[in-house]
Amino acid sequence: MLIIGATFAAFSYFNPILTEVTGFDESMVPLLLVAYGAATVVGNVIVGRLADRHALAVLLARLVLNTAFLAGFALLAHVKVPAVVFMMGIGLVGLTMNSAMITRVQRVANPGALVNSVHSSFITFGIIIGSAIGGVGINHFGLRAPVSLGAVMAVAGIFTLVPDLRRRRAERHADAAAGSAPRGRERPGRRGRPGGHRGVSGRLVRRGPGPLGPAGPDLVARRASRPSRWARRRPATRRFRRAVRA
Repeated sequence: MLIIGATFAAFSYFNPILTEVTGFDESMVPLLLVAYGAATVVGNVIVGRLADRHALAVLLARLVLNTAFLAGFALLAHVKVPAVVFMMGIGLVGLTMNSAMITRVQRVANPGALVNSVHSSFITFGIIIGSAIGGVGINHFGLRAPVSLGAVMAVAGIFTLVPDLRRRRAERHADAAAGSAPRGRERPGRRGRPGGHRGVSGRLVRRGPGPLGPAGPDLVARRASRPSRWARRRPATRRFRRAVRA
């Protein structure tokens, strides 16, 4: 509600602001709004590519940028070039956060029809609230007031992300602590081999992260390269048999 309301508090009154404060002719306003729409299309393409993996980061970055653009537009609305630049910036990052918001809502709740309906209702409610607050501001403070109020709403939208940011930070710290937890020491086996104990059959049962222990593959390779005990005794047995036959 706050994200969309911040943008529509300014967007609803672009026409009188551009003509009476900035000084554009009324024939230029449609062209400026077309450029605003083109910036919105570009912003939607960018957000659509990033929202799936970085929904929270996209929302935070664009809320910060939207706050800066709205504040700049409120301060420099009387200068044509900066006013147009800030207006295009609002189009680039304002309404284009919708896809990131949908992704965040579906991950927090679920992708059910009721959730999507409630989310769409709050978007519409944000448009109504933003436009209404902007109109009240015009009556009391003039045509720059809707843009300033939009910046305030954008700042409030940033604060709504703080709980999620803290939760993500706590999860990262927990994952880092789990990854750096010290593992138990292993007692060295005989001849410096990996620690273990003797099984029922007398063979060394090794401990380690894998079925063969930390040095399991090398140990298996060394054993495979050694001749077996029967292969070492075979030449002596052959010589004994030849001596008996002779």
